[in-house]
Amino acid sequence: MAKQQLEKNALSRYFEAYKEQFFKILIMNAIFATVAIVCMFLSMGLATLLQTLFGDLWFLNFFVFLPFILLGPVTAAIMKLCRDYVRGVPGFFYDDFKAAFLSNFKQSLLTALLQYIAVMLLYVAYYYYSTAPAGWFSTLGLGVTFMCITFLIFMSYYIYMMIVTLKLKLRQMIKNAAIFMFLCLPRNLLLTLILAVWLFLAAVFVYAAIMTANAIIWGFLILFALLLFFGFIFYTVAFFTFPPIKKYILDPYYEKHPEETSEAVTGEIDMQAGFSEKKEETPEFVYHNGKMVHRSVFEQEQVFSDQRLLKPDDDEDQPSSGKHKK
Repeated sequence: MAKQQLEKNALSRYFEAYKEQFFKILIMNAIFATVAIVCMFLSMGLATLLQTLFGDLWFLNFFVFLPFILLGPVTAAIMKLCRDYVRGVPGFFYDDFKAAFLSNFKQSLLTALLQYIAVMLLYVAYYYYSTAPAGWFSTLGLGVTFMCITFLIFMSYYIYMMIVTLKLKLRQMIKNAAIFMFLCLPRNLLLTLILAVWLFLAAVFVYAAIMTANAIIWGFLILFALLLFFGFIFYTVAFFTFPPIKKYILDPYYEKHPEETSEAVTGEIDMQAGFSEKKEETPEFVYHNGKMVHRSVFEQEQVFSDQRLLKPDDDEDQPSSGKHKK
């Protein structure tokens, strides 16, 4: 078979994987939409409770949407599934979802809380500068605010993918996400453009449903939200974010440490003789407690930093560790 037939361009791989996993993505979308609806009712209940207990205190509005941080663990589990779909790795939907949800619960919930705080602070900044008297101060403030919003969006693309892929401390993931924000700027801009078009399409549906008050359009909008809207976003983000993480974090470490690759462990590469002899097909990565780890890694770790891609001698800076899981 010709090499051209074996190698597919990114667009072909994107739609092929999406088509193959379409029904699983629908289920995934329905799960996220259901949890989002539950969070919405919890938020409404919290708003009523706060108003009953404390009255109309303006700063209490910042706590109203706090239940939405529960979407963090759900997002992490979904990103793990989408990463597998992008890589073409088979699995068991509900078992993988449950494992990823539980193993990443604490870190993803804390991430969602930090995102919530950042969004609230940016909202305060936007409100303050947009209502300030016109002038260079308000203009500069709005500019900085919008720049910070952009940074937060770009970093959010990568943070959950790293949570389910690398075993790092949260502060290290935030640092890595900041690096990817600039390192993959064209990719981030293209991803943002695609998602913006998708959001615009959803906004058109909402506008049409509100203006026409047509039950058929409302029904279509609800089906769109429950079956397509979120799943497309998660799958697209996974397709764009996993390759850079693999290229800049996973691959460089094993290029410098070939003795830890699956080929070396299984005998495909004789490290002492300096030649390779393929014995059997072995997957490069395996899964342990919901984390993607290299087949041969037990206690090894790495970090992606602005000084060096890897610091394998730093015990705190490891992407993943664990024994082989059959």
